[in-house]
Amino acid sequence: MKLIRPMVIFSLIMVSAPGVSFLVHRWILEGGSGESLPLLPGFYLMNLVMGILIGVVIIYLSEVRPEITGFSFMGGSLLKFAVFFMLFFPLLSEDEAARKGQFLAFFIPYAITMVIEVWFLIRYLNKQSE
Repeated sequence: MKLIRPMVIFSLIMVSAPGVSFLVHRWILEGGSGESLPLLPGFYLMNLVMGILIGVVIIYLSEVRPEITGFSFMGGSLLKFAVFFMLFFPLLSEDEAARKGQFLAFFIPYAITMVIEVWFLIRYLNKQSE
């Protein structure tokens, strides 16, 4: 029961911040060029789901196996990129300029979820060690 509260708080933060970012990101893309990026919702959803799973696993492991928490975080980050390259990379445009824009569209939600993961988990683990 003790782990449920931080997992729920983490999940709520992970849903709200990337959710707002997605709306702003889509608004900027559609407002600036009049086009949308069809893969954008998938990029955000994949990063959101993977971020929540990684965070919940790390919170759980911090209680039962604290010695592998750091390795779990690094493995989760590697898993995010592996999923991106398996699911989305083949769908990216062959045009080099378009590919850079599409990769940036992936990297923005990746960076946002990564910052939230690191920030929350550092705070959580520091409180736990006190």
